Amino acid sequence: MPIIKFYPTDDVIGGFAPAPIPAATQVPEWFRKLSPYQSDNKSIVKGDDGDNPHSGYFLNTTAKKCMAMIDTFTTGYYFLCPVDIYFDTTDEDNIQIKWKNTQYTFILTHSEEQTGNYPLDESFCKQSFRWVPYWMTTTPPGYSTLFTQPFHRLDLPFITTPGVIDTDEMPSAGALPFNIKKGFKGIIKRGTPIAQAIPFKRESWEHEIVDNRPQEVIDKLNLISAQFTGSYKDHMWERKAYK
Repeated sequence: MPIIKFYPTDDVIGGFAPAPIPAATQVPEWFRKLSPYQSDNKSIVKGDDGDNPHSGYFLNTTAKKCMAMIDTFTTGYYFLCPVDIYFDTTDEDNIQIKWKNTQYTFILTHSEEQTGNYPLDESFCKQSFRWVPYWMTTTPPGYSTLFTQPFHRLDLPFITTPGVIDTDEMPSAGALPFNIKKGFKGIIKRGTPIAQAIPFKRESWEHEIVDNRPQEVIDKLNLISAQFTGSYKDHMWERKAYK
């Protein structure tokens, strides 16, 4: 199994800046509280296959049953906010950022010239910042790392800009760009996920447009239709491990 390594960038930060953690250990509260079913009614409902009285499918499941979504919560590792950081963006021209231990710098800035006309949602401040998590990343030869906003965390008052680094050659020391929401006034707590790091093997790819589906694809589609729910998990999905 390949090993991704995280190193502190300062000899003493291990005492206050939490180390990266497997993403699976901090599944967001909204998803943990989501019921697998919309209601207690788990009956099979009529399908939409014309007038066929035997057509039916299961409508009552929620995203809690979606393995594709679950994989996004459990893939890779979270970089965490190193300390409590206070933001006040009620005045976008005079954004206030504070933390208690002023011996260290936890937020850096990007100039507007550096970001140019980066397409940003209007709910975020134009000024770009950079997280300084005080941990660096290395991967084995041939492996890179995708750093991105924690998946499905639209509840967070910031958005971290995605980027790919060849962490086998370049030990990434953080400084992750992000933008903060307009009108936000509050504390981003120590330990809040600020970025998701996903290592992957670098490979060269080619693409091909195929006119006709091969029998293997048809068989898999038929297998999906053989069960009302759970066919992908039961027959095709593979468990991933990020320890």
